[in-house]
Amino acid sequence: MRFTTLAIAAMGLVAPTMAMAQNAPYSEAAPSVQPASVNPAGQALICRYYTYEGTVIRRRDCRTAHQWERLRLDTQRDVSNFQIRSLRQ
Repeated sequence: MRFTTLAIAAMGLVAPTMAMAQNAPYSEAAPSVQPASVNPAGQALICRYYTYEGTVIRRRDCRTAHQWERLRLDTQRDVSNFQIRSLRQ
């Protein structure tokens, strides 16, 4: 009885993943990614490497100087808003 219940539960978990694997063939090409050195606006890209907790491989993030500054200001605003909201409660 336990084995039958376990087998039915396992099939319920495995069947959807098998169906998805059949619908997505491996022969499809990955979407093309534009290299970091090509920038349509002609601005220089600044690349920074990030290593997230629990990962071994570093991830490269390339943006223009304006985009990095905008990201810094947005993050600064978000942290400030969070601190203000936490003080009000």
